[in-house]
Amino acid sequence: MPEVRTLPCAGVLGMGSVLMQDDGFGPYALQMLLARHTFPQGVRVEDLGTPGLHLAPLMEDLDSVIIIDTVKGDREPGTVQTYRRDQLMKLPAGPRASPHDPGLHETLLTLDMAGRCPTEFL
Repeated sequence: MPEVRTLPCAGVLGMGSVLMQDDGFGPYALQMLLARHTFPQGVRVEDLGTPGLHLAPLMEDLDSVIIIDTVKGDREPGTVQTYRRDQLMKLPAGPRASPHDPGLHETLLTLDMAGRCPTEFL
């Protein structure tokens, strides 16, 4: 029998490795948020580390999600940027080999095909 939820389930998820300097920003940001804020029931705040293959199951029960992570881009280091789901889906999935793989793009594709992708994503 499927689980019945009475509250929407939202996630604030930090990704990254604290051993890899700036790649640990997601976990550090979560520590600061948890030290200063109390989150309501129905909001899951979690340090995911570098989840790789485990990312899809960690997101599949969420209605909305905020992921805090670092990205390599063309902006000044330390620049805060937000991406919506549709922007991430337009990025090409290229060959990679890191502890993050498969990445967020591949995870969203997997969840979308399974009909389990969060409806709101930031």
